[in-house]
Amino acid sequence: VTRTANSAGAVSVAYATTAGTATAPADYATTAGTLAWADGDTAPKTVTVPLVADALVEGTETFTVTLSAPVGGVIVEPATATVTVADPG
Repeated sequence: VTRTANSAGAVSVAYATTAGTATAPADYATTAGTLAWADGDTAPKTVTVPLVADALVEGTETFTVTLSAPVGGVIVEPATATVTVADPG
């Protein structure tokens, strides 16, 4: 997640995963938290979602990561990202 346009002031945004055709805990670990930037910080932040390896042949599945509850004048755009999990089998 990248902070752009302005580095003045501390800001934060919450993140959370939502099931799609991939579901937790079968395909990934439910993940939620807060990303925070200090005044002057423009370094990208990473949301890590652990995937679950299994022997099932499931095809391509998806889930969503949503950003919400911005603090400090943040405008979140886009607020959602669809994550595609490709089945290696």
